[in-house]
Amino acid sequence: MDAKGESSGFSPCRRLWAAAELLLVSALVVGAKIFDVVPVSETPWLATLGWVSLRLRGLTWKTLGSRRPSNWIIAVAVALVAGIALQLISESVTEPIIECLTGLPADLSSFCSLVGNLPAALGMLALV
Repeated sequence: MDAKGESSGFSPCRRLWAAAELLLVSALVVGAKIFDVVPVSETPWLATLGWVSLRLRGLTWKTLGSRRPSNWIIAVAVALVAGIALQLISESVTEPIIECLTGLPADLSSFCSLVGNLPAALGMLALV
């Protein structure tokens, strides 16, 4: 704290900038998840916004704790196990709860073009 009793790290300008970033992030998530108006997914947009925000502050991803793994095999294995676990939880827990609450099964009609089309299915899998 400085002589006026204010924290020098949280100036009104910084607070306003942080509020604007929060509003933009919220708009991206709501636009993607609720209104379906964000192209592709909100993830690349949020990553880009995070990168820009860090750059404007003179920081890096390492400042947030991101670093290269010391063992890539373990990192990939953990990522695969986590992905499989999340998918299993989604299929066996989340989807049945949503189905029970809404009375509607999941609409998978947009994936019909992938059935029996291995190149398209692999292409979509790579995209995801």
